Amino acid sequence: MKLFQQNTINHTPHILASVFLCGLWLPVWALIAATDNQPWRCSFCGFSDQVKYLQYPNLRQHEAEQALIHAALKAQSQADRSGSTVQERAAYVVSDNKAAFILGAIFLVIGIGIFAITMAVRPKKIETTATPVSSSVPNADAAAAAARRNFAAQTTAAFKEAKRDVIFEASAGRDDTMFVHGTMVSEKLVAELKSPENIEKFRKLGFKTVLISAGKREWRFTP
Repeated sequence: MKLFQQNTINHTPHILASVFLCGLWLPVWALIAATDNQPWRCSFCGFSDQVKYLQYPNLRQHEAEQALIHAALKAQSQADRSGSTVQERAAYVVSDNKAAFILGAIFLVIGIGIFAITMAVRPKKIETTATPVSSSVPNADAAAAAARRNFAAQTTAAFKEAKRDVIFEASAGRDDTMFVHGTMVSEKLVAELKSPENIEKFRKLGFKTVLISAGKREWRFTP
């Protein structure tokens, strides 16, 4: 009695391929596993033969005799079919390879099913386009004018809290002109309003003109 061993198929790469290919590798894996027939080898001397021949020494001779009989029957069948039509030959091909056609149809159905499932669960691409808001839209103009008026009111309130009598008013058409007047308007305030941070603030709010007046004196600048 001697120990014979067989190297079986490694399923790990096939599992990974099936996962990464969303199941498309499953039919190939099944076909490889079904046709895998590694030889059995003696663990001592390396001799290789199939188990059935190791168990039944006369089996190989018996199979050779059966193969000769099968070849003779096949030759006789081909001779009988020599005068058949194209349709009859096609029917013979299907009949002789029925198992292969059935297996191919099963794999085809499985492949179509996997493809359909993959397409069904794939997220749909949603195309979007960005439309800029035009300044001519009435709602946009109204919102911007309201924001400018609110800014003027808040700035006036802040100056009053600091005990400075300066009034800010957004008016003229679309409220895009800032009027600044009061008893405490001076060159220092004009310089303060012309600072880069305030200029940027006026520009973002949409003011076209800043008009500062103190009695007969007047300053005007565009942000």
